[in-house]
Amino acid sequence: MSEQWLPRRRLPDATPVVCFPAAGSTAAAFSEWKPFAAPDLELVPIKLPGRGVRLAEPPVETMPELVARIGEAIGPMLPARYGVFGQCLGAVLAFEVTRWLIASRWPRPAHLLVAGCGAPATEKVTTVASSDDEAKLIEQLRAWGGTPESALARRDFLDLLVPPLRSDLRLFEAYRATEQPPIDVPITAFRGRDDAFVSADAVVAWRDYTTAAFATRELPGGHFADPAHLVPALRGALA
Repeated sequence: MSEQWLPRRRLPDATPVVCFPAAGSTAAAFSEWKPFAAPDLELVPIKLPGRGVRLAEPPVETMPELVARIGEAIGPMLPARYGVFGQCLGAVLAFEVTRWLIASRWPRPAHLLVAGCGAPATEKVTTVASSDDEAKLIEQLRAWGGTPESALARRDFLDLLVPPLRSDLRLFEAYRATEQPPIDVPITAFRGRDDAFVSADAVVAWRDYTTAAFATRELPGGHFADPAHLVPALRGALA
């Protein structure tokens, strides 16, 4: 069951970082990050239903159900020391799963790392709705950056990308941050200096969600920071 959500670890001596992808994205998005992580970090991306290798499965479209299913699957396999990372809207999911794991008394992460996303109660990173036509969704992807224009011009690529993007947008349209105590886990929040969708104030607002250490860092780039800069920053935060 757990391997349905996480790939098998290959680097047992490295610190695992459970990674939550951006809206509409897949676990495969982190494959290009791995050279920057080795040998001391191992990026372990969550494989969400309805996309990638789990394309045939229906997506989960309510946050409580998705959080619980992820937590129940990965909780028993978590080591004593690990990190959790989420990018874009995946950062909110990473936070909610972290909160669920703590409440369920599984090992708590050494650090929660979020990028390209304001705190849960701040503004959203998207200007489109799940009900918008495909052209508007593609324009949002283009504005976020990180998706090659050549890919956005391919029908086969869009047929794989647009459905999970709509599903994720529905998930976050229905999401409301609940009033709960802050987590006792350090949080580091990263922002691209040229990010037009996430303000510096929204990133700083993550401070209210932890009773432990908190830090923010700005990195070169826009909404999706270059992994050549971001992964070393993750390493520094975990250290």
